Amino acid sequence: MSSSTGNSRTDDVAPGAANADDAAVAARQERAAGRLLDDERLRGDLTDDEFQPLLDWALAAADRLAALTAGLSDAQAEQRIDAGLSALKEAVSAAGDAIAANAAQDADRLKTALADAGKAAKAGPLQGLLRRLSARQDLSGPEVAALIAKALGPVRIKELSELRRKPR
Repeated sequence: MSSSTGNSRTDDVAPGAANADDAAVAARQERAAGRLLDDERLRGDLTDDEFQPLLDWALAAADRLAALTAGLSDAQAEQRIDAGLSALKEAVSAAGDAIAANAAQDADRLKTALADAGKAAKAGPLQGLLRRLSARQDLSGPEVAALIAKALGPVRIKELSELRRKPR
């Protein structure tokens, strides 16, 4: 009877290497989450209920971003995470502006903020959401925040992490 597991991915990796890579990714995920949580500018003037859906979206995206750094050196991983977090922060900031614009019923500012959020998150201009918000002025700030987070959807992590990867 063979002792091989039949899993070529793990058969080719030294036993401690996979655990070390998992530990490195987990540490990167924790650091990325901490950088989002510690940035007080992200919240702006949003209430807890308005900010939470955006924060949840950004934390999930940061988690996926860090997970994709498995196998990279710390320097390479940090470069990708830095670029991705910068774009996530831009998206959250623009989403916060969209929530404020919607509350103020400022259609031009709402359109610009949604376009900026979508562009930063590589999700497109969010025109469908703009039409929905324009038709539903009765939505609360937290409802608008949840709709924006949903519209931003899963971030295209590869594009996001390469957005600012230019040599300095």
